[in-house]
Amino acid sequence: MEKISLGTRVAIRATKFDPKDSDNSWTKQPKYGFKTWTRLKKAGPSRSRRYELSDTSDSSSSSSSSDEDDLPTQNDTILAHSTKWTFTENIENDEYKEGYYKPKLTTTDMMNMSELDYFELFFPTEKLNLILRYTNLKLAQGRKPISRQELYKFIGMLLAMSVNTLTPRRKYWKNTDTGVFPPAAFGKRFGLGLHRFEEIMHALSFANPDEDVGDDKWFQPRALVNFLNEKWPSIMTAGYKLTCDESMFSWYGKGAHQNGMPAVIKIKRKPKGVGCEMKTLADAQTRIMLQMEINEGKDAMQEKRWQRELGAGTATTLRLTQKWHGTSRMIIGDAWFGSVKTTVELRKRGLYFLGIVKVATTNYPSKIIKSKCPEEKGRYATATAEINNTKLIALAWRDRKVHTFIGSCGTTIDGEPCKKRRFDEEGNLYYKSVKRPKLVQTYFDGAPAIDIHNHIRQSGLSLETVWNTQNWEHRMYASLFGIIETNAFLAYNYFASKNVDHQTFTENLAIQLINGPTEKRNVDRHQSLPHELDVSNNNNDPHVLKPLSSTNPNKQRIQRKCIICSRIKKVQQKASYFCVPCGERAVMCSPQTGRDCFVYHIRNGIPA
Repeated sequence: MEKISLGTRVAIRATKFDPKDSDNSWTKQPKYGFKTWTRLKKAGPSRSRRYELSDTSDSSSSSSSSDEDDLPTQNDTILAHSTKWTFTENIENDEYKEGYYKPKLTTTDMMNMSELDYFELFFPTEKLNLILRYTNLKLAQGRKPISRQELYKFIGMLLAMSVNTLTPRRKYWKNTDTGVFPPAAFGKRFGLGLHRFEEIMHALSFANPDEDVGDDKWFQPRALVNFLNEKWPSIMTAGYKLTCDESMFSWYGKGAHQNGMPAVIKIKRKPKGVGCEMKTLADAQTRIMLQMEINEGKDAMQEKRWQRELGAGTATTLRLTQKWHGTSRMIIGDAWFGSVKTTVELRKRGLYFLGIVKVATTNYPSKIIKSKCPEEKGRYATATAEINNTKLIALAWRDRKVHTFIGSCGTTIDGEPCKKRRFDEEGNLYYKSVKRPKLVQTYFDGAPAIDIHNHIRQSGLSLETVWNTQNWEHRMYASLFGIIETNAFLAYNYFASKNVDHQTFTENLAIQLINGPTEKRNVDRHQSLPHELDVSNNNNDPHVLKPLSSTNPNKQRIQRKCIICSRIKKVQQKASYFCVPCGERAVMCSPQTGRDCFVYHIRNGIPA
């Protein structure tokens, strides 16, 4: 074994401490296959030092500029895991010169669309019949099938609960005034009782419940995620910048070991950091969610496309952005997604990348570029490289700490300063400006898109709190319904040029869902009861349905045979309403049942 004394500058292929040598010497390990310059320092038995700076040579001048202890000057070249990086003062030419898309919906007349119209844009309405069929398969034998109107009413009542939270859930169906606020009386006002509401909730399914799926516990929520991933890109053209980030579906219930949620993830930095982790993609300008992927656990994720050969961060980014490959859009990603590998792989597929680098430092000169960054806030250091014809930019920008960026586009020309809220000694508000290059501004303009979307969903709507449950699948549905509603809210304000606050939007949407989709969009959706329709008959008197119980105050409910079902449809069906101008003999089913008896009556009168 060749011995080398401490403090000697050497050129070796690898260094490793030899614990068997009493002189604390180092030994050559040629199998690692890289060259480096280093000073030998005393280390413990389990430690080894690995430097990968510029290629070694016999001259002392080249070795001096390659040592990490002697910082390289401008235009120096270093090697980071065989990637050659050249430091430069400025980058003035932006590689991103195409693909300036504007966000837009594929529908027309966006200015006159209602809240319900926007909700239906993002809800998988084309799969509604399939969802109802699977849901009805889980109903107890002999129970009335769930209709489209009932499902809409169920979702609308969930949204209404989020506006005014009551616990326990049954308080929403109380009819007696026992407190400061009037009773919610959901059953009386909206025509859906507590038992039926919970029956829909427990039966809700998005995949065939009778299908043999083996040990796949994610198949139900994954089906809804797939419906949404398929629809959203088809109804919206994304802008030129897309953001990747994590979203959490809060869950503190049972985990996999208790036959609960198969993969419970804990992320300390998140406000609600325990539950199901979703990797998500959103349009950076509108903050509308476009793609989602469930983190199904380590073993399950290893079977996903690109996962084994490229690693989790790069593979997930490629899967999320797959529908936009070849479109020259820009992808923004945080430290979980950001790496040299991600940047190169996206560029191969016709996309640009701009992200933060923290732990995925392979082929990235992390320590050197940080040490080169000046101490003054707002200053930066840059380096460039090229891998597989992909031009790379590494940038370190100093704020309170040094942030390191990787990208295949961007410039270092001056961007808009970062403005920070501060208070002086007297408590007066002022703003402190920190200079930043254009590349840093571009990243931070797009990075918060999903965080803002999550804040609106979790802190504003908070369906996860309203839908109190011990069933982890229901928590997934509540969170996904929340994303759909948040998408509709963001689209309504952006594309219809509205300035409506979230609570007002949710209230209006809840009423419209409870009333149900109708052919006439001009019908007043703020009626106290969904079955009171003002439609004139041949005698110019309005057709209005009222409960039969209104004719006898001593009885809470009266039922008789529906005149339309018995005479036209030839079935015996009980009904609780009658048409006021046509008299009590005109007993018929209300629209809330999902049957069209009232519509038939308006068009054709009383059948003979």
